[in-house]
Amino acid sequence: MDSISIMVAFLAGIASFLSPCILPLVPAYITYLTGTSLTNLSKEQQDDGVHKSRIHLTSFWRALAFVIGFSTVFIAFGASATYLGQWLWGYRGTLQNIAGVIIILFGLHLTGLLPIKWLYREVRFNKVPKSGGFIGAILLGMAFAAGWSPCVGPILSAIYLYAATTETMAQGIYLLLAYSAGLAIPFLITALFITSVEKYLSKLGRYLPMVSIASGAIMIILGILIVTNQLGRITAYFNFMLNF
Repeated sequence: MDSISIMVAFLAGIASFLSPCILPLVPAYITYLTGTSLTNLSKEQQDDGVHKSRIHLTSFWRALAFVIGFSTVFIAFGASATYLGQWLWGYRGTLQNIAGVIIILFGLHLTGLLPIKWLYREVRFNKVPKSGGFIGAILLGMAFAAGWSPCVGPILSAIYLYAATTETMAQGIYLLLAYSAGLAIPFLITALFITSVEKYLSKLGRYLPMVSIASGAIMIILGILIVTNQLGRITAYFNFMLNF
């Protein structure tokens, strides 16, 4: 798996974290996982250092369980997409063109130039698994991954489509692993320092539309490179320059 593809998938994960569908809800997810409010967390951290460390560790480990939950679902779907792509390998050229065009459409949707109504739908479970420790957090993460979000959906779908055009299942898994890491790392950092970074998250809200537009523009470029079959050449050139 080339470094550019991994980097694109990783940046897609970060873009998903910064999307208007996830970033404003991160404090709510973390406080739900820990079973207390931000106000209570702030008050509790004024206690002795041992108690403060315990709060940080509890928040981090449950957030890690949440990350394991959604990563498991993302990677499983990515492997399935690659398996389907291998089954259609004889039509690889057509599959790449279709995938590229769809990615371009998703990019236009994110920039707001071509809103696609059905992408605004969300799939939600009526009964969201409550945080019951490590296992409960994993189940909540899996429920999160199985839901459809109007912001994350196009980005994640683009990675799935890209995975479907890869040669092996391992390559598809690497792509979704990189995407999950891009989404997970900032989430874990936020969980570890939730009371410190919460105020900065609210300030980032004003920049979220720009993040969506930038993500859409990158997806459009990626789609064009896939349709014109130039992505492989750029990757080869990039790898050559790194090894030069």
